Amino acid sequence: MIIEILISIFLGIILGIFTGFFPGIHVNLINIILVQGIFNLNNDIDSIYLALFILSLSVSNIFFSFIPSVFLGCPEEETSLSVLPGHKLLMKGEGYKAVRLTSKGILIGSFIFIILTPILLFTIPYIYEKINKILFFILLIASLFLVLKEKNKKIAFFIFLLSGILGYFSLNSKVNQPLLPLFTGLFGVPLLLTNLKNKTKIQKQKIKEPKLRLNFKIFLSMILSSVLCGFLPGLGSSQAIVLGSIFQKISTENFLFLSGAVNILILGISLIGLFSINKTRTGTAVALKEIFNNLITLKELIFLIFILILTSLICYFSIKKISRKVSLVINKVNYQKISFFVLFFIGILTLIVSGFKGMIILFVASLLGIYTNSYNISKTQMMGCLLIPTMLYYV
Repeated sequence: MIIEILISIFLGIILGIFTGFFPGIHVNLINIILVQGIFNLNNDIDSIYLALFILSLSVSNIFFSFIPSVFLGCPEEETSLSVLPGHKLLMKGEGYKAVRLTSKGILIGSFIFIILTPILLFTIPYIYEKINKILFFILLIASLFLVLKEKNKKIAFFIFLLSGILGYFSLNSKVNQPLLPLFTGLFGVPLLLTNLKNKTKIQKQKIKEPKLRLNFKIFLSMILSSVLCGFLPGLGSSQAIVLGSIFQKISTENFLFLSGAVNILILGISLIGLFSINKTRTGTAVALKEIFNNLITLKELIFLIFILILTSLICYFSIKKISRKVSLVINKVNYQKISFFVLFFIGILTLIVSGFKGMIILFVASLLGIYTNSYNISKTQMMGCLLIPTMLYYV
């Protein structure tokens, strides 16, 4: 049994690395294929092994999806807000530092999750019942704070509104995987075009472990927002980061660290939500719910949490070696050619996955991203693409 468990975890990590390096191949898509394909076709597979495979895949994907986000500016929904901070450090020769900050955040976040688990098991049902009724007002206040933080408030509101309209129509367009063209266009394409225009050159990267001075107040607010977004529908890691950072400015280092922590916290909390209120907030939780026939026991939950920690430890040390190798070669390649290749890859992938309508979303989102950059407005304003549709969901 131990050998089968280790094999399940190992294979999950390997596939997680693959999906992490290619953001368009989203982990949720893999989960759907696995559950609806392999599990339904072969009922002889022990459900626990498939569950461990999917969980380790999801954890590994969180770790390794930050590598293309930092080094290539090619984000997923979960890593979209880390593109600019990560790219800033990359331009200073600190791309390795950026990835290590996110991986440290993920690892520490996973241990914070263990501490929170006993509390969450008892409080989530109560929180869900109370907060669910006033979530619209919470998100509305958060959005107002987000806009009011900007110097050019009119332009910021305009961008927030436009991104919300774009997000609403994209998510209701029946396009396959609409977040692929939406987030890539808003956060990735403008950065890649800037690299081409300015003929960006990546300087030699420094291989140095980061020292972090974490602001406790910000960390606490991120934990609270992660708890909120971990089990309520329509909310994810991006919204948690926005909610956790509306009251205080976050340094680049803290932002990257917290981006990692929030992602793993939301994955973990979604497991608690599945057990305590039988609600699924992540693609991983949806897959696990189906595997366990809509019922997960306390014993299974504890085992899954243990595997989450074990996988986090393995990935933490693995990504250290991989990000180090990427850092040593990134300055030796033609970055314009890489940027052009990534743009071409994004276009082809969007066309294959999301079709012609997806290409339209990608084009419009890219224009909005370029417009935002031209006015030096914070990229968090473009999170209106999820915040506004979520608010409308709760009206």
